[in-house]
Amino acid sequence: AFYDIYFSATMQLDSNAKARFFSSMANVVLMGLAMLLKLPLIAIVLIAMLNPLLKLLCDYRYAPFKIKLHTPDWPRIRSIAMDGWPLWLMGLQYLLLSRIDTFMLQVLSPTGEHELGIYSAAFRLSEVMALLINAMCPALLPLLVKHMHEPERIGFLAGTSTRLILAGVMMLTLFIFGYAPWIVKIYGPGYTEATLCMRILIWSQALVAINTVCYHLLVIYNAQGRRPVLISSILMTVLNIGLNLWLIPWLHAAGASWATVVTEAAISISMLCFLHAYTPLRLVRDVLLIECLALLSCLPMVMFGGNYGWMSILLFALLVWGLKLLTPEALRALARERLHEDPTNPT
Repeated sequence: AFYDIYFSATMQLDSNAKARFFSSMANVVLMGLAMLLKLPLIAIVLIAMLNPLLKLLCDYRYAPFKIKLHTPDWPRIRSIAMDGWPLWLMGLQYLLLSRIDTFMLQVLSPTGEHELGIYSAAFRLSEVMALLINAMCPALLPLLVKHMHEPERIGFLAGTSTRLILAGVMMLTLFIFGYAPWIVKIYGPGYTEATLCMRILIWSQALVAINTVCYHLLVIYNAQGRRPVLISSILMTVLNIGLNLWLIPWLHAAGASWATVVTEAAISISMLCFLHAYTPLRLVRDVLLIECLALLSCLPMVMFGGNYGWMSILLFALLVWGLKLLTPEALRALARERLHEDPTNPT
């Protein structure tokens, strides 16, 4: 992981994308062979461990330099450690936040193993959304950092990027919410019960999109280490544990799902408040409007059933277009900014 960061910092985005794509494809092929040959679970685990090595080899192939050993620059390392400890602390906090519910579900639910399987199946599929978001945000970071001292310009870039990411995520959310009964069939008929959890959890991933964007913007302004931000992250973990203790014995896997959604909503509110307090950016209106439009767009599915998920997606797109939250002119301007930043890299 350390060398992955090192290579990524020195590679062009298109080269980095190639390295990630080819290593991921190699991993998919290996996993497919393991399934085809019906290899035991330990083979799947070993292949998963091999994936970072494949990524490292691809990094080495596409990076503009080769590894050279140097005497460690201890003052620089100490400086990085001092600047980065809030990020590490929040990373540990998020690791605890995103995984503690599985342990609590196993212990607190009367049918722990069954409920854990249902919850894990739903969470794994909904988690794909977070991977998409984490791929989009870093591509915009260099552009946002460059213009951080130009309030009008970064306001346009951050606002348009946020609306673009949220609009895409909400359309996927509405699709998964509507067609969850068919999606869970990927696992087999025994996982039908995961439908409810998936429909709940997918809204947590929509909130994760907001939190991820806000977090990256806080990092740009070096506000991630502020004491209120750190205290808030600890309180969110405590809130999540408390909600799980209350809801799991009552609602089981669905209770763990609701605890995740409520916690992510609380994080979103705190992140938007910190963004308002520590940066010149004002995103509350855009975020709330898109969230409200997504909830309003659920009406066709609520009234006529999940088969009309396509109608909800179309309604949401029309509302976003009609209210001019995203216009072709704004998207073209964002694309021009990105291409102007690096004309050889049209990511």
